[in-house]
Order: sequence, then C-alpha cells, then structure tokens
Amino acid sequence: MFRLKLKGSSLSAVARKHDVSPQAVSNALDAPSAKIEDALAAELEIEVQQLFPERFDGNGNRLISTRERSTAVLACNTRRASA
Repeated sequence: MFRLKLKGSSLSAVARKHDVSPQAVSNALDAPSAKIEDALAAELEIEVQQLFPERFDGNGNRLISTRERSTAVLACNTRRASA
C-alpha cells in the first residue's frame, strides 16, 4: 500500500480502474487472484513475481493456484446485474 501511495494511487483507485470492488483488491493481498495481482503489479510498474514472490517458484511459475470463476456463475451474475 505504501508503494501505491508513493505512485499517487490506492487500493480503491486500482479497484475503480479495473472495475472490481475495493474489498476484492484488499483480499488479493492475502488470497491469490491473478487478475488483481496483475492489476496491482501494472499499477506499480513491476512484475507480478516481484510483488508476490511467495506465490511463484524460481522459474516464475505460479505455486498457488487461483480461483477460476465458472461460466455458470458469470452468467448468473450477469442476469442479476441486468435485472
């Protein structure tokens, strides 16, 4: 968060920029989320492996799998948002 502040940004700003909730960005600090990890790394202009080294091996392969959202869940969320 300190590095974001130095760049004139915040977790909330990253959330708005990438159309996710601030809570989702905050959760990504503790629980893996490839999309949000990528967004944070891009905001800081560093590689995601540098930002979360504990989540990658020496070759840059992800050690901790991220949750995949199923198409059914996405369709359900889309229907709710449309209603």
